[in-house]
Amino acid sequence: MCSPRGFGPACIMKTCLNFATLLFDEKSGLQNAKDEESSRGAYIRYILALFKKKYSSKIKKRSEEILAPTTQFQEIVTEMQRETWVHTLESKCMLPSEECLNLREKNWRFQMKIWLQATKPQISVPDPKDCGWEKTDSGFVLQADSNDNIKKQKTIFDTIMRKCSCKSSKCTTNRCGCKKNGSLCSSLCECINCENTGHTQRNPTQSTEGNDDCLDSDEDILTSDDDTDTDDDGDGEGAGEESYS
Repeated sequence: MCSPRGFGPACIMKTCLNFATLLFDEKSGLQNAKDEESSRGAYIRYILALFKKKYSSKIKKRSEEILAPTTQFQEIVTEMQRETWVHTLESKCMLPSEECLNLREKNWRFQMKIWLQATKPQISVPDPKDCGWEKTDSGFVLQADSNDNIKKQKTIFDTIMRKCSCKSSKCTTNRCGCKKNGSLCSSLCECINCENTGHTQRNPTQSTEGNDDCLDSDEDILTSDDDTDTDDDGDGEGAGEESYS
């Protein structure tokens, strides 16, 4: 089953075991995927359980509150995002938005409907456009998030999450990502002898050795220390993770 980046097989197994009574509830559990109405929200609860397991000391709500059968997750997701984003930003495994989780549940249900017909000579394939996919000129692609959220994310990545690493241009040309974007360099940038700060030069004593004039600023914010929790059994990030994409 598709899981967010950063959650290995061991973490997934322990999560399913620890929260089995909530994730595999007789009426609304994951095993009822065939019945769309009764299992609605089951996959989203599974994702929330993974984050609760891995960041248990950061998330204040009890498991029973987070994983109770419901179809309204906005408040829970927002609160969990607020409590964990600092610890998940560097590893790029932040809790997705409710809209994104709803789309991923549609993808999951689409896959389950196909797999449950594996023994049949002919299968009925649901319309992908009703299951979190978009039709493009090159075929169907996953719909990553709502259009509004995608626009907001692009704005954030194009502004406050940008940083440059200019070495010799002093950030005065459009080869500097900050300059090209019409913004000033910030303390997040790794540039040398910067003249794009709006006041004084930064890092005037650092060396300008090397020929790389500027590295484009598409890198994400890095936190100072990775204090991401592991679960009580010391389980870290496993291999073979899948990402939302």
